Amino acid sequence: MGSFFLIAALWQILGATPYLILLLLFPSAGEIWRFTALTFSFVFLIIGLYLAVTLIHRRKFVTLITPTLLVSWKRIFESFAVWFVLVAIVSIVDVLIRPDFYTLSFNPVPWFLFTLVSLVFVTIQSFSEELLFRGYLLQALGLLTRNKVLLLLISGILFAVPHFLNPEMQSDFALMALYYFATGVFFTALVLKDNRLELALGAHAANNLFSVSLINYEGSVLETPAILIANAIDPVSNLMSFIAAAGLAYLWFFVIRKPKQQVVDTYQ
Repeated sequence: MGSFFLIAALWQILGATPYLILLLLFPSAGEIWRFTALTFSFVFLIIGLYLAVTLIHRRKFVTLITPTLLVSWKRIFESFAVWFVLVAIVSIVDVLIRPDFYTLSFNPVPWFLFTLVSLVFVTIQSFSEELLFRGYLLQALGLLTRNKVLLLLISGILFAVPHFLNPEMQSDFALMALYYFATGVFFTALVLKDNRLELALGAHAANNLFSVSLINYEGSVLETPAILIANAIDPVSNLMSFIAAAGLAYLWFFVIRKPKQQVVDTYQ
């Protein structure tokens, strides 16, 4: 329990401090500053995880990612590219089907500056979430049960619940909850099948970077100068597009591009 308290304290208390200071001292700060301060909290999440794993559990931090102690950056970049392309395809199809649903808001200078910032902080944010949910918590759950279906369900719920405070939940709570649950299940499925975290790291980073820099929506929890802004979030389209992309990604990684070598499956 001490490790969970340490992680939560660093992430939710110390991590929230920069954003609170910005709101109090600079309430009219621009999008980039607000975005940076908000996502900076995830730096403290990684620090909390590192301290918990190395000092309390006395393990190497890299064991949250892979049991081989050798991170495959090639796997991370491949996953990033595959997921980014798939999300781009389903998004382009949606834009072509209903162009009136989107507004072009491209402003080159702010977009370029924001993209540079988001490459750093969105990557930190997505990586830290994966290290927490599919690394630390999933491994902890694996000590309690070896049932992969149960691991998928619990991990999906744990990932969905923190997102229930996001403003997009107001559009359709049930469908958006299902979307976040499906997202958690998919990333967990990648980890359980591959027995390592790299695929989930790359896909999660690609998903978030695409959302904040290319196509965002009105009222998003992260206000960004994206190229296209949807008039509102469409829960049905959002969920169906994700399921389609997730299915294709899973086929690519484990059927079309099946790994030549498999490490020992620690969940069986």
